[in-house]
Parts: sequence; structure tokens; C-alpha cells
Amino acid sequence: MAADLYKCPYVPNFTRYPEHSGDYMKRLKGISFPADYGRLPSPKIQDLPLPGRVILPLISKYGKMTPLVSPGDHVQAGQIVGKGAEKWLPPLLASVTGRVSAITSSPTCFGDEGPALVIETEEKGIPARGTGILQDNPHELARRIHAGGIREVDPSPLPLAMRLRKPELVPSAFVPLARELEKPILCLIINGIDRQPGVWIRKALIELYGNELLESVSILKETTGASRAFFAVSKGYVLTDEFMERLREVGADPIFCPNTYPIALEPVLVPFLTGQELPPNSGGSRAFGTVVIDVATALRVRDAARGEISRLDTVVQVTAPSSGIDTLVRVREGTLIKDILEHLSLSKMNLAKVLCGGPFLGIALHRLDVPVTQETDSIILQTEREITRYSDEPCMDCGYCVRHCPMKLLPNELSKNCEYGRFDAAERLDLFFCIECGICAYVCPVNRPMVQLMRFGKQEIEAGRRES
Repeated sequence: MAADLYKCPYVPNFTRYPEHSGDYMKRLKGISFPADYGRLPSPKIQDLPLPGRVILPLISKYGKMTPLVSPGDHVQAGQIVGKGAEKWLPPLLASVTGRVSAITSSPTCFGDEGPALVIETEEKGIPARGTGILQDNPHELARRIHAGGIREVDPSPLPLAMRLRKPELVPSAFVPLARELEKPILCLIINGIDRQPGVWIRKALIELYGNELLESVSILKETTGASRAFFAVSKGYVLTDEFMERLREVGADPIFCPNTYPIALEPVLVPFLTGQELPPNSGGSRAFGTVVIDVATALRVRDAARGEISRLDTVVQVTAPSSGIDTLVRVREGTLIKDILEHLSLSKMNLAKVLCGGPFLGIALHRLDVPVTQETDSIILQTEREITRYSDEPCMDCGYCVRHCPMKLLPNELSKNCEYGRFDAAERLDLFFCIECGICAYVCPVNRPMVQLMRFGKQEIEAGRRES
């Protein structure tokens, strides 16, 4: 968890929000911070050279994938090298041209470990590009988006290509798997709000790729058939008059949301914009006629819709406060974190903690040979002085975590039940409503590892279900 660097005072005034979310605004919880909190550095992206090898995990949020290649095979950048058990799962694309050297076990950015493809890179390998011609047939658009192998930073019960389909475009064989796909899409939300304080990658992408994002809005509206679209950004972020005018021309309303973490996360953003609460295990916002797409994913959709190979690289924010590093780098998927640090001359710094995924939502890694994937948006490097240590002190029942919990839970009781193995009691207290935003641990005066305890409880409950 982040140090005091991220603690911010409450700021109650907002600029604009939908008229139907007024009641929700009064109940919005979390950590508020000033509109100008965190500078937006010069939004330049540093392109790092091709690594000598990439490692592509064969596991994702949707389960394991079957490799379609074997050690010794030569692959081209953009070639499908892995597929999931179900046809509707996004395929895995080779990010470089080279030779498969092994199928081995590798750690992932989620903190787990599983099978992965190792590809030795050929520097001369250049991915083939498509014609760049936009396809306006909805069926072909859906097919191209699926073939692009797009994966998102934000978790979702359904892969992107399925969530975006109008009901009439959903194959009948898939409907029994996800009944929510039978419902029409009423609202499209393009999410330009950074996921947490200290991360500014989405702001930078808006500034750098504004024209491409405007085109992606049109594509997404055509694909989903949404009757209303929002382009959400944080209060204090300046959209030019020209950009807002063009947004309205393509049928999207710019919305300035409060600077309250975790407003960017779907279970909080959707109720704020639509007034619709999202219960757990509900199929996400798609079950209620809403689709949320972050700006990085929208750019990938734009590429796929034009028949181009979906971006085989990914943009990652690297922050090392002690070294004065706060920058964006573009790397091929599967590049190891240790290779990124070496190129940035950070490999020899006195590292004590590496957070993959940001200060609140990130996972602390125990090794650096972890590959970067599309699901990785930020890497934070901390020295010993910057670490906040957890303790095994008992809960004081001070109520700070309850006061700030955006899901209106009782984190104090949930964490205690998980700590002492009372998993049934934790589940009755809506443990699975927890979005693991980290606010409870952040405000805890005795630094209890509350998120870790609740993650442990979820894992134990799910393991018990699999065994029963």
C-alpha cells in the first residue's frame, strides 16, 4: 500500500454530474482529493527497444488457454498462439516475431503463477498491418474486435468482445452462458478517469490520442447500439472546447466526475452515472444495459475495427519517487519488468517493494521476471523509507474503514471474520461485494492488512465451492 504521499483532504465541490445521480452523490464514499492533485507530467511516451525475449502468460482472468504452437515453432507478430476453452474468450497473439523456445511456468502481474510461452525475439520482425479501412458492418466489427485479443485493466465478468455485442449479434449458443447478453445496451461509458491517485496514464492518452478516441466513440456506438454515451473524466482535467464539441457531434456527453477515489471503478462509476447499483455476481453493468470501456481499450478497439493488428505493445506508467522517475513507456506485451527497469537505469536502485497495478489496487511482487500484459497499467517502485508496514495489531473498531468504504460494507467485521476463519459469517456480511479498492487498509490507524485478509477469505470460500 502507498505511503502518506497519497493522503488528501476532502474537497466537496464538483462541477457537473448527471441530474439523476444526485441522491447517489450524497452517499458517495471513498477518499476525496483536490482537483489539481498530482501533476500531469509532460505526456510523452518513451518507446523501449524490443526485448531479447517475451513471456506470454497462458492464463488470464477467464482461465487457462491452450497453446497453438510448440517449442521450436517460428511465429509472426500478431499470430494467434493461444486460445481459451470457449470460443468467446479473447485469443492470445504473439507480440513479436521470433521462435518459441519453451512453454514453462511464469509469474503474472496478478500475483499468481501459471503456464506461459517464451518467444525469443527477432529484431527484424515487423508486424504486418491491415488496410486501415474501417468496416461498418456490425457483424464484421464484432468479429474483428474479438480477433484482436483485447484484454482490459479493469476486471469484468465478460470479455470485451461479448460485452460490446448488441443482442441480435450474440450467437444463440452463447446466450445460455450469459443471459445478460439478451438485454439491449442503453448506455456506453468511455472511462477517461484514472483508476487511483498517483496514476495519470488515462489523462495522458486523452491528450495524446484525442482524435483516435473520438473515432473510437463512433465505432463503439455503432457496435453497441447504445442510445446514450458518456465520456467521463475527472473534475479539474481540462477538455478543450473543440474536443467537447466533437464529442457531442459523435453522440457522447462529456461528464466531469468528482475527485473521489475509487470513482473510476465500474461498481462505483456506473451507479454514479446511471443510478443503478451493481450487486455481485450479477454479470456486471452489462446486465443492466450499460457498458464501460476505458480509453486504452477504446484505442485498441479502434485499431481492430480498422482491420489492423490490435496494438501488440502496451503503455505502462513507471513511478520511482526516490529516483524522480514518473514516466510512460511503450513496450511489447510480455516484456519483463526487470528489462524495463534496466532500460530506465533503475535496476540497481535500492528496491524494497514493487507494486504492479498502482498504489491502492496493485499487487506487491516478490520477483522481477514478471511479464507486462495489457492488464498492466502502472508499476511503482518503493525504497525502504517509502513503505508502509502492516501490523498484526487487533482491530480497534474505530469505524474509519466503515466511514470511507465505497461499497458501504463493514470492513472491520469482514477482515476479522476472514482472519479467524469465520468465512460463512464473512460471506453473510457480503464479502463478495468488496471491490478490494484498498481504502480500508489506507485509513486504518493500526495498519491492519485488511485487503489481504478479505482476499484470503474469498479464495478460501471459492476453494471450498470447487471441492464441494
